[in-house]
Amino acid sequence: EKVDPKHLEELTQKIASDKVLKFAIVADKNTNVVLDGEHRFNALKSLGCKKIPVVYVDYNSPDIVVQSWRGNQKLTKKDVIEAGLSDKKLPAKTTKHMIKMSENLAHIFAIEKRVDIPIEALRSEPKLVDAKSVKPAMQGEFKEVLQLYSKILDSSIVETPLLIDEETHTILDGYEAYYALDLLSVNKVPAFTVDISKVEIKSLQNGLSPITKEKVIEAGLNGPKLPPKSFKVLNEPIPISVSLKDLLAPKNENKNSLKVYNSTLELLFEGWPTPLVKLNSVSNGKLSVWAKLEGYNPFSNSVKDRIGFSMIMEAKERGNLKEILYEATSTNTGIALTSIANILGVKAKLYIPKTIQKVSDIYLEVLGAEVVRLPVGLTVEAIGQVEKEAKK
Repeated sequence: EKVDPKHLEELTQKIASDKVLKFAIVADKNTNVVLDGEHRFNALKSLGCKKIPVVYVDYNSPDIVVQSWRGNQKLTKKDVIEAGLSDKKLPAKTTKHMIKMSENLAHIFAIEKRVDIPIEALRSEPKLVDAKSVKPAMQGEFKEVLQLYSKILDSSIVETPLLIDEETHTILDGYEAYYALDLLSVNKVPAFTVDISKVEIKSLQNGLSPITKEKVIEAGLNGPKLPPKSFKVLNEPIPISVSLKDLLAPKNENKNSLKVYNSTLELLFEGWPTPLVKLNSVSNGKLSVWAKLEGYNPFSNSVKDRIGFSMIMEAKERGNLKEILYEATSTNTGIALTSIANILGVKAKLYIPKTIQKVSDIYLEVLGAEVVRLPVGLTVEAIGQVEKEAKK
């Protein structure tokens, strides 16, 4: 249909003022002809939007009926499609589309999805942002993170962007994507930046104090991270297609072919991601099983190197890393922490349960740690005492 210039101007001003698109448009999935939301579509184009959220329907379905706003004028679906695919547009407000819902016909607007997407995000392609610069305010849901990790690993394509606050780079949406990409040791993450004041956040903490925008920013900048699923941004994620290869750090072929590192700390993080090897003996046509060789981590020969590095770097960034590092450990985390602390000029004081083998004391002391044995059976039972010692 042609547009009503006055209505288009008013709608464009309204969307520009709101800075948010509230509803998607409806289009035929076979021809891309707009069935409802023509003025919205043109308003978004005039605002420079490169992406437009669409609810696709099968226009050939008998559940969709075309009617006319203009008296007894008869229209067919063929008329609508021909007008949409040619320059001979129908006059404004000619068609209305109805859809069968239960036993009744309702205006097709009833299926238009509420999206609440910031106009800024629709105007641009996602930016590839330094992964270290974004700040998670919430923990990830481990099961969902692993599912997305596997999907990205299989396809080598990232389809979910992050939504981050433009001023603080705190993550507002896309947490599963962030943690999945973190597991893949990416250098960049695809993200849209928005003004947090222009988006709506819903607290999901039933029975607890509500999560506000201020709490989200505080958790992102200073911690501690909020529990998984504590809040959500009330907008639909914008689908993207970014190659995983574009997010990984570029390789210096000469350096990596020689495996030359400038320090033992560089040996640690430059070796990530650790290798994956396919286990052909347990894989088949429907299932691929891969083993991640965490033994390639140089200090503890385990995934605890990653944990230790992450703990120390986070404390360092927040100004919490002092002269002595205190930690309860069974062995491997202590090896990683002590090794990294040595490089940074920090002492490690480690507390070990009585049930751990004596050789752990010797190994950790050789590395330079001060080791204290505690009369407890499990590492978690020592945490309270370690916290008290650290606060002295």
